[in-house]
Amino acid sequence: MRLINSTNYDGRTIRGIITSVFRRYEKLEHKGFYDLDMLRAYVVYRRTAENLPFWTVTGEAFLKGHYIKLFLDKSYVDVRTLAYVIEHELEHCFGYQHRKMAKITSARWENGYRSNYDWAAEDYGEMLNPRKPRTAGSPVLSLQERRYQRLCEREKKWVPKYNRAKNALAKIREKKRYYEKQMAAKGKGK
Repeated sequence: MRLINSTNYDGRTIRGIITSVFRRYEKLEHKGFYDLDMLRAYVVYRRTAENLPFWTVTGEAFLKGHYIKLFLDKSYVDVRTLAYVIEHELEHCFGYQHRKMAKITSARWENGYRSNYDWAAEDYGEMLNPRKPRTAGSPVLSLQERRYQRLCEREKKWVPKYNRAKNALAKIREKKRYYEKQMAAKGKGK
């Protein structure tokens, strides 16, 4: 699965939830026809809409496709709702349309869908956590600064080699002059 995360939420957690939902669904339905490695999951922030006050997650997917897009709220994401929406969008990828999903989905809603996804809250916590900020030890550098640092490191490696090469050339030239003198004395020089 390829996860393209454009939000500030932790991508590893989102990937874990998607994988867990897929494994649980596969175990219940006994279907091995869908390859999770082919899935592309896009995670973006949703536009705030007044008519969707309690939904913190929405999604879209292609029917029998390998693409899901999750729209997350910027302030709060309930993990149970996220797991429910992921399962719903994966069902679209498996080939289900809404009219075929109606009985399954309505039964989940009537029985309280939140209790069906308690495992997600137990494994990943009640809320989706944002990424951990970078520590002070790993500053963010621009591309130019990184390239400059790499050049400085390369220079440090080459300076001793350059000095050794200069010394070796000096010794070679000294020996060369010695032999030129010896050969000139015998009359066989240049």
